[in-house]
Amino acid sequence: MDIQPILGEPCLRVDERTIAVSDLHIGLETGLRKDGVRVPEQTSSIIERLGALQVEHDLQKLILIGDIKHDIGLSEGARYRLSLFFRDVSEFYQDIIIIPGNHDGDLAGSIPEEECVTITSSFGYKLDDVGFLHGHAWPSKDLLNTKVLVMGHNHANIALVDRHGLQSKQPCWIRSTIVKDKVEERWGHAAVEEVILMPPFNPLCMGLAMNTEKGMGPLIRNGLLDMENARVFLLDGTDLGKLSALRPTASLLFEKKHWTG
Repeated sequence: MDIQPILGEPCLRVDERTIAVSDLHIGLETGLRKDGVRVPEQTSSIIERLGALQVEHDLQKLILIGDIKHDIGLSEGARYRLSLFFRDVSEFYQDIIIIPGNHDGDLAGSIPEEECVTITSSFGYKLDDVGFLHGHAWPSKDLLNTKVLVMGHNHANIALVDRHGLQSKQPCWIRSTIVKDKVEERWGHAAVEEVILMPPFNPLCMGLAMNTEKGMGPLIRNGLLDMENARVFLLDGTDLGKLSALRPTASLLFEKKHWTG
């Protein structure tokens, strides 16, 4: 299975009819408003973007890699917002798969029974030779026997400066490998050849600058991913090189190389 990002979108094309996105954090703007930050409502635009992707690419299946909702709890307002989200998105996708994230407690109560939504285990979900995991929990042993493991949770961003010295954070893809001896020490044989860290689908999510902050989740925190040699790609596919070489003063004046294979 040749998985590729859809250029310009924080979205992974898994096969001809399937995409995966991570970290929608529906309701985030409500929490920001409580803190005095006025931001536009995002749920409608998230639905529109997912719908546009389905139409443009003739998709059937949508994989949501955790943190569909933002609030850990579930107020009546959040429950209503989520029920509308699933109702509308189900008009576009015939099959919606959810791998629960750390924000997704009580999510099942917000999904209308008639909708085509399946909630899987937080330990991961497999589709052919690709495994999907939010990333806040350890994966199942079975997931380590896929070819590619796709994770969210970190809201992957990279801190860069432009030619004028202005620093910004750019959403990005991180392509890493496992540290084989550490993984096999815990699980035995592991077939995973690559681990992909997803950027957040919600543009309001403040991501971790992976070149200045240590990533989250047990696989990263316990040194089971080779982050030193991981490669970084912007949403347009531009290859920024190794994560370990991208210090906070790294310039946006880089050679144009793109995601391949």
